[in-house]
Amino acid sequence: MDPLIISGILIFLLPLIMFPIILLLGKINANYRKYAGPMATSAIFISFLLSYYLYINGKNIVFESQWFYNFTWGIYVDPLSISMSLMVSGVSFLIHMFAIGYMGKDPNKHVYFAETTLFTGGMLGVVLSSNMVMFFLFWELVGLCSYLLIGFWWFKPNAASAAKKAFIVTRVGDVLLILGLAVLYWQFIKFGDPLSVTTIINNAHYVDKVQLAIAGALILGGAAGKSAQFPLHVWIPDAMEGPTTVSALIHAATMVTAGIYLVARIFPVYIFALPWAGYLVLYIGAFTAFLAGTMGIVMNDIKRILAYSTISQLGYMLAALGLGIVATENTISISIYHLIVHAFLK
Repeated sequence: MDPLIISGILIFLLPLIMFPIILLLGKINANYRKYAGPMATSAIFISFLLSYYLYINGKNIVFESQWFYNFTWGIYVDPLSISMSLMVSGVSFLIHMFAIGYMGKDPNKHVYFAETTLFTGGMLGVVLSSNMVMFFLFWELVGLCSYLLIGFWWFKPNAASAAKKAFIVTRVGDVLLILGLAVLYWQFIKFGDPLSVTTIINNAHYVDKVQLAIAGALILGGAAGKSAQFPLHVWIPDAMEGPTTVSALIHAATMVTAGIYLVARIFPVYIFALPWAGYLVLYIGAFTAFLAGTMGIVMNDIKRILAYSTISQLGYMLAALGLGIVATENTISISIYHLIVHAFLK
């Protein structure tokens, strides 16, 4: 197998493998728990180095292998996915470095680092998946990890409540996402693997515009859940009840960026859909940016101010994509540039 393909797979596989290792070592012997932070950080740093290796190589990589039925699994590496991979692994590495000291005295730090490693691995899987079924499995893994991490200090009533709220609200978006993917499946089934990223990008212009618009609107609902867009934005201010480093992961490198990436990844679906789908993306993003910005102004708690700031900035990113769809211009680079700058800022 090509070393580039192996590198691409290892980017998300290494953090996933590290999850059970860290968890088991911490359970076997409490003395091993002090190694959890360095182990998690090392795995994510290697993922960053592998991402950089693919970046400097400069090649688009599409690897797909038969999975089940007529679905494939694999990796899809292009400027969009590798930029996201560098951001996710790079920011997550810095957060894990800080967390080694921040969580050093917590008796369950091995559980924390196992979950954050799984969280990061899930997000890397989201951005590198070559198939929307594989994408959705990683998408759900990210949602599960967010529930576990927001409620990490489960003995605090506010943290437990915030975790449940985040899980339930994002599940609403996930139902819409499943419905949207189902519409894409029936429209693209005649092209081979109906939910392959390659199939969707290359054949969107052959599909009925009405069906693309319906699929795009439903998928936008899924993106709104993860990226805290109106009306599914209500979970993120309460998510600050988790450890501060978890808030940094959610607001910067993982979860909330997944929805923006999803819209950018299937950009051709919106380009070739009826115009109202693009206007929907634009209006939801613009309204969310305005609403969250004004709500943040009147907050007194610094964590809530940061939460509404994140929602507002995500609204700008989504609006930029919507503007590009309406104007039939590729604004992905503008939106993702904003996303990456915002990630390092937060």
